[in-house]
Amino acid sequence: MSEGKAKTECVTHEKSQAIVDHLRSKCISRGLSNLKSFGTVFRQFDKDYSRQIGLSEFQKGFQRYGISITEEEELALFRKFDKDGSGLIDFHEFCQQLVPPLEGKRLEVVNDVFQQLDSNGDGLLQTSDIEELMLSRARAHPKCLRGDWTETEFVERLLAAFENADSQDGVVTLQEFVRYYTAVSWCIQDDVSFETQLRHSWSL
Repeated sequence: MSEGKAKTECVTHEKSQAIVDHLRSKCISRGLSNLKSFGTVFRQFDKDYSRQIGLSEFQKGFQRYGISITEEEELALFRKFDKDGSGLIDFHEFCQQLVPPLEGKRLEVVNDVFQQLDSNGDGLLQTSDIEELMLSRARAHPKCLRGDWTETEFVERLLAAFENADSQDGVVTLQEFVRYYTAVSWCIQDDVSFETQLRHSWSL
């Protein structure tokens, strides 16, 4: 076992999560409380403008937010953020850790909506699943009215908004669907409003 790995294993999951929660609260206190504003936080860490955060930048980023961490905690946190093990943290990995996970009633609602939209029950949301549902919205969209997009293009672009940047395959998995609404959820204060907006957006 490498020395670095041994050090990170001394830091519990609970401790690592507590530090992430502390960073999140610091962001909120500075008015950085939604997914879009995380771009600002990311840039404050990414001092060489490479669109990736290295280990030294990671440590200095926490210092800028007034959070002191040990070397062991730094390494453990870096591994927690660096999901693909590349040795660098990209924006998607960064946001995955800062956005609180979807839980409880909201997760139940998202799962239910996905199942209702997944007409053939294959666990994948495709154009064929939602095309009829979204045609009326497409007809009223300004770009469709101007002829910039066809109605089918509108539906395809809608699906693409849910997908990971590195897996644009034209279908949306439940995991991608949940990830999308995890970010949306943080901007909505109560469960009733979240459910109402989610179901209304899909005409359910």
